[in-house]
Amino acid sequence: MRLLLVTEDQTLAAALLARLQSCGHEARWQREWPAPEPAAGGDHEMLAIDGALWRAAEATGFSVVGESVPTMLLEEAGTSTLGSAARLEALVESVLAWAERTALGAAQRLMGGELLVDIERQFIQLNGASVELTPLEWQVITLLVRRPDRVVSRQEIAQLIGGDAAASDNAVAVHLYNLRRKFGRHAIETIRGRGFRLRP
Repeated sequence: MRLLLVTEDQTLAAALLARLQSCGHEARWQREWPAPEPAAGGDHEMLAIDGALWRAAEATGFSVVGESVPTMLLEEAGTSTLGSAARLEALVESVLAWAERTALGAAQRLMGGELLVDIERQFIQLNGASVELTPLEWQVITLLVRRPDRVVSRQEIAQLIGGDAAASDNAVAVHLYNLRRKFGRHAIETIRGRGFRLRP
């Protein structure tokens, strides 16, 4: 996930960015809202912003124009309000928990809710248990997940795993067998004469 943190509190920013990055997330900090100039690589999937800065922007008419990402208002930002290391840590943990819940909520549920897939983070669960996939298996499952309403042909899968030279039918069969072994033998349906799709 890519989170933008907006606060004038440098202590909070340093603590939160370090915590997010240690968990493998991307985070960027800016002091002003809205920013005077767009930052390089300024796209973000979530926004955590000092409530006072948000309301000040609203008062000028900025509001949420252009913002369609999940947003958390930080009402305790500012070292004078936080007051102690323990309260700072509590705020950092609450932002981290919110961000991770939000990111997980964006994941797709498939196979009647049994399968939870987050392609961008390469996170996948079957009935609540994590499933480990090889890089090629991830490519195949990504192709199937991104096209849940249509059949994926054998040729498409062969081209995907074989690169410029399409993989053999046997190689495709092996990858599909391994995925079915991990997700259940009926997880990937064979549509005779057409190809494959994930079970709805």
